Amino acid sequence: MTKSRFLLKILSGVVLLVIGGYVCLSLLVVIQQGKYWKYDNGVTIEVINSTGKNIYDLEFTYGHSENSDFQEIGTIKKVESGKTSILARKNFKINKIDKDLSLYMHSLVNGEKVEQSLLYLDVPKPNKVVVLIEIVEVDNKGKMKLKVKGFDGLSEFKY
Repeated sequence: MTKSRFLLKILSGVVLLVIGGYVCLSLLVVIQQGKYWKYDNGVTIEVINSTGKNIYDLEFTYGHSENSDFQEIGTIKKVESGKTSILARKNFKINKIDKDLSLYMHSLVNGEKVEQSLLYLDVPKPNKVVVLIEIVEVDNKGKMKLKVKGFDGLSEFKY
């Protein structure tokens, strides 16, 4: 075997090893994210309105529960009855400074701003956060009953 052939085989082996490593890492990411791998990096909030009423002005923020200076993610102006609305902030970075960082939904209930915690973020700087919210019921006082599931940057959650 000549020296050049030997070097070519070593180079081919290294290239195959790098490609195999990349494929394995990609598969690990897909497995870790489960069904949420199809969503873009950043923050995606999907609201499903299963009530008989239209819902307006859902504002989404993140921050520390003891600090009222929340960082805004965005607002969904209207979710029609039986429909789904999506707020997608592609490549939006949540920079976690405090230990206790949560994602919140703010809405108006009888003229008063109501805050509901959706998700506790345990990951310091998540690349991807997906929150799927189903609004199941709005009672006579305007309080919403929610089903929430998604991906917090590390694992799937549901409650």
